[in-house]
Parts: sequence; structure tokens; C-alpha cells
Amino acid sequence: MPVQIRTLDASQWNAARNFLLSRARPLDAARFRFHFEGGDAEDVLAALAAFQNPDGGFGHALEPDLRTPVSSALATSVALQILIEVHAPAAHPLVRGAIAYLLASYDAMMQRWRIIPLEAESAPRAFWWAAEGLEERFNYFWLNPRAELVGALWRFVDPVQVPWLEAVTADVLDKFETNNAPLGDNELLCLLRLAEAPNLPESLRSRLNKQLHSAVMEIVCTAPERWHEFVLRPLSVAPSPDSPYAALLADSIQANLDFLLDTQGSDGAWEPTWSWAMLDEAAWSRAEQEWKGVLTLEALRNLDAWGRLTE
Repeated sequence: MPVQIRTLDASQWNAARNFLLSRARPLDAARFRFHFEGGDAEDVLAALAAFQNPDGGFGHALEPDLRTPVSSALATSVALQILIEVHAPAAHPLVRGAIAYLLASYDAMMQRWRIIPLEAESAPRAFWWAAEGLEERFNYFWLNPRAELVGALWRFVDPVQVPWLEAVTADVLDKFETNNAPLGDNELLCLLRLAEAPNLPESLRSRLNKQLHSAVMEIVCTAPERWHEFVLRPLSVAPSPDSPYAALLADSIQANLDFLLDTQGSDGAWEPTWSWAMLDEAAWSRAEQEWKGVLTLEALRNLDAWGRLTE
């Protein structure tokens, strides 16, 4: 007999929808409506604008574990992901502001961006964002966030206007190819986002893709018993069937979809697998609620893309 494919039933869907529309941030509620209810991209962009600063960068806890209002490369990378998600054009003011911030905050001497500003230390944050040892923990920012941010520049900027872009992208690939330390989960995601940049020269894309196959196989956790931990799950790399690595992870993706169906909370939301409540319980409580909105939308989009929503 054929194996029955499990789906999210109507009551589970309604619970997730109610959470997103009543308890998530306005941004994530607008994103839900955009993806599932014919909502307008302009509503998403209007909600996202609340997180942008006059310098064009983004802050204000757009990345919930970093509560500083000050602009950061980290939060700006999250904003750019959302801008790409709703197909914002390069000429949109939010995109133009984000790109202007990236160009202004780029450290030309070090050829990188600092992932978060020094001011982050004075605001609530997760313990991994502590200033002491930050560069060492994040491998001196050579791949995270640099790979993703040069990808954003290739996507939104005429490279003629950024004369250093091709050389810095080549240096990203050099660091990737010669890196002896274990590649971090977010470093891999940054490289995958670089590979998606539509205007990336094919010579660089080919170089990058040669290395990504083995990196995906090495880093993605395919053991369901570990998915309650802070690990990179298959759906993070292949969120839809047209993802480049969907076939490579086919069996574990189906198991990951079943895992999502099994781990929806009684409030309709999916919750983070990490916590920094021991550092700041009140701030974590706010961040956790925001993360639940982000993760619930992500889960619904994954289930929808893979045909796991009940008609």
C-alpha cells in the first residue's frame, strides 16, 4: 500500500493563523497575509519600515535576539531577506536605504562588515552576541555576514558602481575553500544566499557551487532525534521542491515535514529550540513571542511548498 502523506489539518491551520494574526508582530502577520491570503506586498513593506533607521540600516529587534535599536549588518540582512521575499525592486526606498547602509558601513581595510555594532552590548541580547570574543565566535565575519551581503549587492546594485565587489566575492570563496574550521550553520546559509544572487558572475557561481554540495551534506542535520536542538534542519536548506539541494535531502525533508506536524504548540505556534532567559528573562519573553511568529510563518510556508497543507 502507498504511504499516506500526512498534512496539517484545518484545526491546526486555524490555530496557526489565529496566532499569526493576533499574537505575532504586525510584520509577520502582513507576511502571512501576503503568502496565503492575497495580501499586498506594500503592507509588508510598510510594517518593515518601522525597523529602519535614518542611516538606511535596520535594527529595533528585527532579529529578535538582538534588541538594540541601532542599525546592524545582521538586522539589515534579515530585512533584505524579507525584501527579496516580497519581490521589492532595487529602486524601492527600503532597498535603497539598506544598500546605502551596507556601502557606508563596509570596512574597506578589513574587507568585511562587523556583524553587530558595539552599541548592541548596552541593549538586551542573546549571550552569543556578547562583545567579548565576538570576532572569534563568528570566524572574523569572513563568511557570516559577508557572503550574504555581497550577494545582496550583486542582486540590487550595478557592480560597476561597486568596483571592489568582484574581488571581495572572490575573497569570500577563497575563505570558504581554505577554511579549516568547521563551517557554522549560518555561514552555510549565507553562502547559499550568495549562490542565489541572480547577477553573480557564472565563474564565481560555479566555483561556489562546487564546494556547496559537500558542505550541505556535512552540516545539515538529518537525524530527527536531534531536531529539538539548535541544529540546521533539512528544510532550512531546501524550503521548497525547487531548491537546489531538495533532491539531495529528499528522504530527510519528508521526515522534517512530519516533525513540523508533530511539534506545533497548543497555541498554534512553533517555538524556538533555544533560549537566553537566564540572561534576561523579560527580554527573552518578548523575543520568544516574536520568534514564534517568525517560525510559525516559516513552518506554514514549508508545509505549503511541499504539499503538506490540507486542501
